[in-house]
Amino acid sequence: MADTISLKIFVAGQEGGTTISASPSSTMRQVAQTFFGQPENVVQPYQFSTNGRRIDSSLTLEQSGFTGGEEIHCVKLPKARKPVIYLLSPQTIEASVTLSLIPTWKFSSIYPIVPIHRSPQDSKEEITWRVQVHPGGELTELITGLKVAYLFWEAQSEHITPISPPPSPVLSAPEEDMYRHEIFNPTEASLDDRNSILIPIQQITTYLDKTLKHLGLHTEARTSFITYWLPFMLRHENIALRFVPQWSFEKSAPLTVEPSPDVVTRVFMIFQGVPNKDLNKWPVASSTPKDWPKLIGVDLARASNTNLFRVLEWGGMEVTPVS
Repeated sequence: MADTISLKIFVAGQEGGTTISASPSSTMRQVAQTFFGQPENVVQPYQFSTNGRRIDSSLTLEQSGFTGGEEIHCVKLPKARKPVIYLLSPQTIEASVTLSLIPTWKFSSIYPIVPIHRSPQDSKEEITWRVQVHPGGELTELITGLKVAYLFWEAQSEHITPISPPPSPVLSAPEEDMYRHEIFNPTEASLDDRNSILIPIQQITTYLDKTLKHLGLHTEARTSFITYWLPFMLRHENIALRFVPQWSFEKSAPLTVEPSPDVVTRVFMIFQGVPNKDLNKWPVASSTPKDWPKLIGVDLARASNTNLFRVLEWGGMEVTPVS
């Protein structure tokens, strides 16, 4: 085999491909680190495939059967960004908050910092905070004594399986049934014309503020949500977005609070950018409003009742469509 072979790398969401030369003895991980200009200790957040076959990044190019001229397609692994958990109680109480993740994603950041426990049986990760909840929403983390406004976590997807387009929606199924039976897997999160709504970027802040208010987010939470995500959204001409049904998100990231809250509201948004040239692919999403509280299961009256012990979480994920 030649000392170097030629490969063409295509990155989802970017125009065209880039031809590179690499040693057959290099692993796909090493090729990726060189291509993206990242140090060796950085975990590459991309999934690589060729001809619909996933590439094991730990194998050398020779072991993977590359001889030169192959096309490699890269899809950025989605990341759950800034989910934050508020605990709101009318009286001072102590509570434990346990969050688990299915094996397709791993904690990348948490605050206050607590140990991450990993199950040897199924590789699930789990963390537990113990906090004192004060009226007004301030929390005291009992191990460190830190006073915080909320609990924070982020998670990085580990892999995507299978590498294939998401199944087409069953057009005859009622909208509510489509959401009721959704199985949320962070590595396969996607949007389509039927399950999302399309908003021009000029209208996105107004739409989000109104929608988040109906989903139970108080003023500070709405402001934090919008100001966090706005820089990501402003890169695009239009935004397709949807909210994950609470029961579906719960299966992906189970949350247990003791004592049991009177109401738990978990708001998780998935979005992607849509250029003006692709607007014709989103006729339903651009013209049909969504009743998000009904579709994802939010009881606004209870979520807003200050006499109840309430848990509120918000977060989101930007996905890259596979072309």
